Amino acid sequence: MKIIGITGSFKTGKTTVLNIFKDLGVEIIDADKVAHKQFTSEEVIAAIRNHFQDSAEVVEGNIINRSKLAQIVFNNQSELKWLNNLIHPLVAKDIENSLKEIKKRNPETLVAIEIPLLYEAGMTYLVDKIVVVSVDRQTQLRRALKEGFSRENALRRIESQFDILKKEERGDFVIDNKSSLENTGNQVEKIWKKIKE
Repeated sequence: MKIIGITGSFKTGKTTVLNIFKDLGVEIIDADKVAHKQFTSEEVIAAIRNHFQDSAEVVEGNIINRSKLAQIVFNNQSELKWLNNLIHPLVAKDIENSLKEIKKRNPETLVAIEIPLLYEAGMTYLVDKIVVVSVDRQTQLRRALKEGFSRENALRRIESQFDILKKEERGDFVIDNKSSLENTGNQVEKIWKKIKE
């Protein structure tokens, strides 16, 4: 079994690349979805309620208000670090369990995992090859603004992650995702063929 880690930065198009791998018959895991699931666990809700008790609106009833939480952590590096230290080990464990299940089911398969914070969270040990999905900052901002993010909020999210050029240097493959979907698809297919070989 070979495992591909897909990473990049905010609004570089990682999910698009993951879905193209899926269309090629690759098994996929989306770390963002795994993380979202963690935010519904009693353990995480209790920890967040306890930590952010001064900000009563972060946990309403038994539900975490993710946009309020994001507002706090993307404006405060130490709070972001605290949250990442809580969530990342749980996400890694969940991914490891999913990989074991996939391997049992199909030991020869190819798996692609989208992990936005692959480097930041120290999860590179989970994968065999790393694909970095990259665009220039202007494209990131344009996409974020189109989705309703403020320029300030988008920049904070971009700056909370490692510089994309550093990620490119450390990756095995780089996908330039600023032009057409067809162009991106061609790049993914070339990488898929190389990894399969």
